[in-house]
Amino acid sequence: MTSIGDPIIRDPTVKHNGEQLGVSGYRRMLERDFAEIPDLSFNVELLVSDPPYIASRLCFNCTPKGKFLGLGVYGRRVSFVENVFYEFRDEKIVQVWSVIDKAAIEAQLPPPGAPSHA
Repeated sequence: MTSIGDPIIRDPTVKHNGEQLGVSGYRRMLERDFAEIPDLSFNVELLVSDPPYIASRLCFNCTPKGKFLGLGVYGRRVSFVENVFYEFRDEKIVQVWSVIDKAAIEAQLPPPGAPSHA
């Protein structure tokens, strides 16, 4: 049975934003994301390849159940993008650099202290 991350993440030293997670840590991160955001899907808006790197702009329109990136989203639908770079070795991901547009999410939430209408 194939699990999240198995097909392309095999290097035991895989890193995400400089933190060495290994395959199991990277898999746990993805599983947590899917558990916290049940309608999570990755929509590729832009994909560029310059071996050994792949860069992508991913678009999200989803409904995190609770806090997301430290923000009280709590079931509100939010749209944002992630710019992510992957480094490959032997056709497997060894490093990931990711930047999520947190400001775009913040702009969709009520200001602190405002009444909540999730």
